[in-house]
Amino acid sequence: MEEFPLRWPLGYPVTENPEPNYNFNQWTLAAARKELLTELNRLKPESFVITRNNDKRKDGLTYSADNLNKIPKGVAVYFTIEGEQKVLCCDMWDNWGDNMRALTLTINALRGLERWGCSNIMKGAFSGLKELPYQTDAGDKVWQVLHLSAKPASWAVVEGAYKSLAKQYHPDIPGGSSDKFSELQEAFQKAKQIFGV
Repeated sequence: MEEFPLRWPLGYPVTENPEPNYNFNQWTLAAARKELLTELNRLKPESFVITRNNDKRKDGLTYSADNLNKIPKGVAVYFTIEGEQKVLCCDMWDNWGDNMRALTLTINALRGLERWGCSNIMKGAFSGLKELPYQTDAGDKVWQVLHLSAKPASWAVVEGAYKSLAKQYHPDIPGGSSDKFSELQEAFQKAKQIFGV
């Protein structure tokens, strides 16, 4: 099961500048999702949820390439084993497919411990994966107003979103709206407080 937007666990650092992963040969999202689901099913969890940001806008259309590049590409998998909730997450790479592929390989390696007769090590490894609450804050509405699906990793993304929307909503521009512009201004000020700018 997939959920949007990304629910990044508290306490896990966010990668500031994700990079391309040339070892994975740019896995497509569909192929990576299929492999991750296969590996999760082999783990036999009682339940699981894969969370990531959506590549579709609210109207169902795909974001423009420019806007799509601004969306954080992290993936978090929440799952339950033996009644305990666990989480694995990855945002090291600059696309969802590669981050899903990294999670798939991690789960495979953990399963390998059991296959190789090291089940105590596997249980120990899983004990360190206890689920932490995911990040939510009063900023959730702020990110919605700025057309961002979650708190971005950098201030530059917030500033870029603000400038783009300000050009669209400014009351002096045809089709602009003073109400939407005021809401945007308020969200931008709150974002400044959140980022400490």
